[in-house]
Amino acid sequence: MATSTRSERAVLSQVNWALGLLILGFIAYFTYYVVLRHAAFETAGYDLGNFSQALWNTTHGHFMGMTTVAGATSRWAFHFEPILFLFVPIYAVFPWPVLLTVLQTLIVAVGAIPIFLIARHLLGSAWAGVLYAGVYLMLPALQAAVIFDFHGVTLAMSFVAFALWALLQKRYIAFGVWSLLVMSCKEDMPLLVFMMGLYILIIQRHWRVGMMTVTASLAWFALANFVIIPAYSPIGDSIYIARYSGLGASLKEIMLSFLLHPLRVLAIAFEYPKWLYWLQLTMPVAFTSLLSPPLLLLSLPSLAINTLSRESATYTPNMFHYAAPIVPFVVVSSISGVAWLSGRLGRNRQEVRSAWRGRLLVLVLGASLGYHAMAGYTPLRLGFQWPAFDAHDSLAEEMLEKIPPQASVSAQNPLVPRLANRLQIYIFPKIENAEYIAIDTQGSYYPFGDRQELCGEVRQLVEGTSYGVVFFADGLLLLQRGVADQVEASPPAICEGSDL
Repeated sequence: MATSTRSERAVLSQVNWALGLLILGFIAYFTYYVVLRHAAFETAGYDLGNFSQALWNTTHGHFMGMTTVAGATSRWAFHFEPILFLFVPIYAVFPWPVLLTVLQTLIVAVGAIPIFLIARHLLGSAWAGVLYAGVYLMLPALQAAVIFDFHGVTLAMSFVAFALWALLQKRYIAFGVWSLLVMSCKEDMPLLVFMMGLYILIIQRHWRVGMMTVTASLAWFALANFVIIPAYSPIGDSIYIARYSGLGASLKEIMLSFLLHPLRVLAIAFEYPKWLYWLQLTMPVAFTSLLSPPLLLLSLPSLAINTLSRESATYTPNMFHYAAPIVPFVVVSSISGVAWLSGRLGRNRQEVRSAWRGRLLVLVLGASLGYHAMAGYTPLRLGFQWPAFDAHDSLAEEMLEKIPPQASVSAQNPLVPRLANRLQIYIFPKIENAEYIAIDTQGSYYPFGDRQELCGEVRQLVEGTSYGVVFFADGLLLLQRGVADQVEASPPAICEGSDL
């Protein structure tokens, strides 16, 4: 008996060490990665600069103030994300944009804990829990969200994972707390909580908790989308409505389309290449998520929002952040699917069930590693390259140091995060009353259609008379309003060395 107890303790210690090393390794690696990415000017105004300015302005008496985009003066014109309140005191003391991405990495990594607990419970194996914690952290959709600047919805990954753990354990008070955090991450997140409320009602048959969850989530969704965002939006509705033009011209019309035009909704959601999106989400777990439809379909609101959009970034899961809240549902439904299938194949015999569970876990791990080799963000990926800080980036830092901290600035998208801690910062080509304009013709040309369009806009500025050139080197250009040229930068030379 004593020997058995010591053996169990030894296994528990090994499991805890393995889980801890997975989480700490993820935090260390991706902290280094996001810091290096920021140093190499691979973060952007969309969206690290947007968040940074909103937080900086809030700490300086201008609640969620944001000037980067034409017509908008508040972060809430874009998204309702009260989770940001938790970051305000941190940003007041440490106003470093890159710190937001580091904190995001830490929060997402902790989401491996509820994944471990769910897998250990459903599969009856602590090592299966460690395996699924690794699968969760290895998913390219998760890693893409972690490195793609900072977003409230990326934080939701961890909170959704904890909410699912509390849901499956029927710990409804804890579920309520985690659900509040989920809903605070973005205005559409209450729909995920609504779906979990339906699960409590229909599957778990706990009427009181289910009805409370459904009612509270719908009330939050209505408040965020029909009251708060319209009050701040320059168009009186979500500024992303144009992405769903095939369904309506307002949020109300789009919601009615689900009732009045369901076939049109399905046609848009599954048109090419959107049907590939559904495969890309479940392929890393060997499609085992499909074996547990009730849990996978809890993510249906986010799936619909992403696939009904005309913006390709929303259904590109391995490059952007939009799939972040779907990730925990994919992993947890995979765990449930493996538990169900191993039970069916085991024919109520423990040793046969364990053997099949082992085979299925190997399959999931193999699929996860294989998919990661194609689309992940670690050296395990084929052709992986680290973000590179080079001499051009050093010149960019030298240029930005010439801009006074209180000056209003219009800057190209990749330069904005370094300049966001100020009252007025605009993403070029928005200029407004900017005292300085900072351009990198060799950097990312977004939001222009191509680099030629960017360079044409910059040449027109240089040919004008209201701004003088105060810095010009290696495609980097700094203009100051109301001064004479301090260095020569003839319009034909503006984009020399760029890849036109």
